[in-house]
Amino acid sequence: MKTSFDYLNDQQHPARFRVEFRDWSGSRWHADPTVTVQPNGAVQAGGKELAVVAPGRWTHLEIRFPYGPDAPTTCTIIVGARDGETRTIPDILLASDQFTTCTWFGISSLDNKKATYCLDNVRMTIDDGRQ
Repeated sequence: MKTSFDYLNDQQHPARFRVEFRDWSGSRWHADPTVTVQPNGAVQAGGKELAVVAPGRWTHLEIRFPYGPDAPTTCTIIVGARDGETRTIPDILLASDQFTTCTWFGISSLDNKKATYCLDNVRMTIDDGRQ
């Protein structure tokens, strides 16, 4: 599966938001992969800071992962300026080894104060399960 979008985190009121995929096919739901963007521009996944992109700049984010009963429990994240250099971070370990089917996708704001971000070019494709 591949999901990509561009985002602009506001310079004056940058947001903290999460991109998350969930598997609700069992008795409990399992979330993975999950990517969080912090107000300072830090992009985090798998317990690691992957990149920092200053607010006020359009940023491209792409998340690639296979899924299914025998799929690897890793994902690949591509992040960077929409009109410039990007960074590819492979083999990010997922928190749940029970994520087998993507039944839900969401981008959620995590702030309790004024915060603004914009999304553009949102795309999701499902392929044969390979990254």
